[in-house]
Amino acid sequence: MKLNKIIKKENIFFNKKEIKKENIFFNTNGINNKEKAIEFLIQKVSQNNNLNFKSIRKHVFDREERLSTGIGGRIAIPHARIENLKNFHIGILISEKDIDFDSLDNNPVNIIALLLSPKNKVKKHISLISKLSYLLTEKEIYKKILNSKKSSNIIKLLK
Repeated sequence: MKLNKIIKKENIFFNKKEIKKENIFFNTNGINNKEKAIEFLIQKVSQNNNLNFKSIRKHVFDREERLSTGIGGRIAIPHARIENLKNFHIGILISEKDIDFDSLDNNPVNIIALLLSPKNKVKKHISLISKLSYLLTEKEIYKKILNSKKSSNIIKLLK
């Protein structure tokens, strides 16, 4: 399954100062730590896809308590497998400002990709984490995503 088939442009959020009508930008300057960033993504993805916010929040934060999903390289991929979820969902937050994430390399993050998967799709869940990790840690792709001004450009980069 290709990532760009799962990612919807309404689930990509920019933490940038300017707001432009033709792009999807949110005034998210108050997001400066892991909890706020994850909560923001869960809230937006839940709203955009008519999902149960409380259930998703519990699953994602339970997973995060076990080990930080800040994988290093200024990337975080919080994720959870959720009972009764029918489809895969990915939400992405791109931040100009550093977000403290308790990453494995002790560096802040600038790109956070939230992955929500059906509980019974273990292989696909692992495959998607792997694809996200591979693509986001590629230096050229990382730079292009961080400098992107349109969600459609990001979807094209994440094939």
